[in-house]
Order: sequence, then C-alpha cells, then structure tokens
Amino acid sequence: MNKLLSLLAIVVTLNCSAYADYGITASGEPVRQGICAMDSVNGMVVPFGTRVVLPDGTVLIVKDRFGANYNNHLDIWMPTESGCWKFGRRNLLCEVELP
Repeated sequence: MNKLLSLLAIVVTLNCSAYADYGITASGEPVRQGICAMDSVNGMVVPFGTRVVLPDGTVLIVKDRFGANYNNHLDIWMPTESGCWKFGRRNLLCEVELP
C-alpha cells in the first residue's frame, strides 16, 4: 500500500530570538533541546510538529507558542539564559516544513 505524504515547505525570513524557560510547552511537552516557539508564518497558523531548518542546518520542531499571535517570529529554546543573550535577536532565512 502506498502512503501519500503531503509536505508544504516555504523559505521565509524569521525574526529569531531565544528563551531559557523551564517547564511545559504549549503542546504539553517539557522544554528540551531542539524545540522552538512559533505562532504563524505569513499569516498562517503553524501547527505543532512543524519543522524549522535554520541556515546552519539545525532542525527545530515547533512545540511552543508565543501566545500573542506573533507573525514570522521564532523563539529557540536554549538551556541557559547566557546562551540566549549571546544568540540575541537575528533575522534568519529559514525553511519551514509544515506536517
């Protein structure tokens, strides 16, 4: 039996920042390396499980939300606050792959 996979991938510039919160994400999972927060891209709500590929090849999975419907923003989870400050805020050309 053949399985049909539907994948929509777009390349978009995202305003990226980082956070070092500990606890549970909006999807109900604990925070951990490799997750990010995102609300929408180009006005379209991004579902949990969406993959975001950064320019350096790092792959992140959307598991959290900003909570204020930010468009074209990405918040990357990091284990330390100092790492977040070092990362700062950057506009990055990212590939967003919807599940």
